[in-house]
Amino acid sequence: FLNSIILGGAYYHANSNGLGYYIWPSLVVWGFDRSLRFIRIFFVNGGVLTLFSTKSSPFLRAKIEVISPQFLRVTVRRPDYFRWSPGQLAYLSIPRVSAMPWETHPFTIASIDGDIPRAAAPESPGEDSSSEKVDLAESEVASAGSLSHPGYSKKLVFLLRVHDGFTRRMLHAACSPSPLDDTFNAYIDGPYCAPPTVRGFETVLLFGGGSGVSFILPLFLDVIKGANTATNSICRRVVMIWAVRHQEHITAISEDLLDALAGVTASLQIDIRIHVTAATRNSESDAEKSEGSISSSETKKHKILDAPCVRLLSGRPDVATVIKSEVAEASGSISVNVCGTAGLAENVRTALRTVSTASDILHGGPSISLHVEAFGM
Repeated sequence: FLNSIILGGAYYHANSNGLGYYIWPSLVVWGFDRSLRFIRIFFVNGGVLTLFSTKSSPFLRAKIEVISPQFLRVTVRRPDYFRWSPGQLAYLSIPRVSAMPWETHPFTIASIDGDIPRAAAPESPGEDSSSEKVDLAESEVASAGSLSHPGYSKKLVFLLRVHDGFTRRMLHAACSPSPLDDTFNAYIDGPYCAPPTVRGFETVLLFGGGSGVSFILPLFLDVIKGANTATNSICRRVVMIWAVRHQEHITAISEDLLDALAGVTASLQIDIRIHVTAATRNSESDAEKSEGSISSSETKKHKILDAPCVRLLSGRPDVATVIKSEVAEASGSISVNVCGTAGLAENVRTALRTVSTASDILHGGPSISLHVEAFGM
């Protein structure tokens, strides 16, 4: 909208001086781009179906979960024509909380396109597991249409840090849902950006701070997917380090991690370190809470912390020590990916400069690829 005002005003003033031919080509290009975007939004969000059905809605349905007053998880059922790569972003609009009908905001997609197949487990001679496979298939089919089903092929997940404006209005709307429906009309536009590929590296290091986990989580899941399907068999080790302010934020990714770790191949070494940077709150109410009163989300949170490859640590991560240790043990190429504050990104850059030089690579050291995804927290 603002672009149209600027271009229209520029053309008006330039044309009054006989220079309008410098401006109108920009108007044509801008209009063509907006038209293509509108057509894509129309197709991606199921607009074609609404032309032939009176029961179809031109909107998707979004579920907003309040992880904490500072953290939200938004789940949208994936449109049939929407495909994306790990680490890409999409523009999200929820008319009920948008200040203007055309208000959209970019958010990184925290899920991956497609389910993560479980690694094939060797069967004992003479063991008959056909009945178990049938039961598993039936349970997957029964829950395939559910919005909360952990299958990644059925949903788009966004993990949002609450700021003023759009995300703050989302928080207020989620805290006061409609008594008839707790989901919201939404539409998406995307995907956008060219994220790095983590396939083809022997070691993958992922550093995330706060909502930066929405970028490193799909890369982590893609590594597991590639290892399970033998499309990325070269990868031997993946390390994911997430610095988060409060422990309850772990709930935002616990379901995804549990599902991915359940069937990971034994050839892939996984190390997940979650650093809680804020002081732990030990209230009397928490101490007196009975085991039976723990919610399902809290139970999942504790389950993921019980996984042998997951460690819960306090304080900020020692990036230099982690990188130095991983580089010393690696023999092949290393992919380092960062998404967080400027301080976290600078710490990673500084650590890499001290442990990897051109001379080290010439003498047989591992080659390192660095990708930094910057955002404001």
